[in-house]
Amino acid sequence: MSNQPERRKPYNRDITARNKAKERERAQRREDEKISWDELTGLHGACSALFSGIPDLAMALRNPLVAEHATAEEKGELVRRGKSMTRDVQDFKAKLAEIATKHEGKSGPVSDDLQGLEIMSVGLEYNEWQESFNRVIIPTANDITETIANIVERVEKSMTPATEETKENDAT
Repeated sequence: MSNQPERRKPYNRDITARNKAKERERAQRREDEKISWDELTGLHGACSALFSGIPDLAMALRNPLVAEHATAEEKGELVRRGKSMTRDVQDFKAKLAEIATKHEGKSGPVSDDLQGLEIMSVGLEYNEWQESFNRVIIPTANDITETIANIVERVEKSMTPATEETKENDAT
C-alpha cells in the first residue's frame, strides 16, 4: 500500500462547476478578442496626426530670413521639394479620406466574420498608407528641414563675429 493520500472521485457538481468556469473564461477571451469598427477610427486618427508637422514646415519655407539668406541653389531646391511635398500631401489626404469612407458611420463590435475580415482589410490599407507616407513625405520633410537648418546656422555664424567685434570695440 502506498503512503499517498487516497484521491476522492470528483462529484458531478465539481465537474459542472469547473466546466462552467472554463466556459466563462473562454467567453471572456472571445469578448476581449472581438474586433471593433472603432479600432479603424483610432487608426484613422493616428494617420491624420502625421500631418501635424506639415504646416510648421510650410511656414518655415515662407520665412523671409530663409528667402533672403538662401543661395540660389538652396532656393531652387526648397521650391522644388516644397511643391513636390505639397502635391504629395494632397494625394495622401485624398487617399486617407477614401479609406475612411470604407468604415464611415460604423462603430462597435462586429457581428460576423465577414465584417471582421472587412475591418482587417481596411486596417491593412491604413497600415500601407502609413508606410507609404513614411517613405514619401518624411524624407522630403527631413531634407527641407535640414536645408533650412543649414541656412539658419550659416546666418547665425555670420552674425556671431559681428557681435563679438562690437563687444571688442565697445571695450576699447
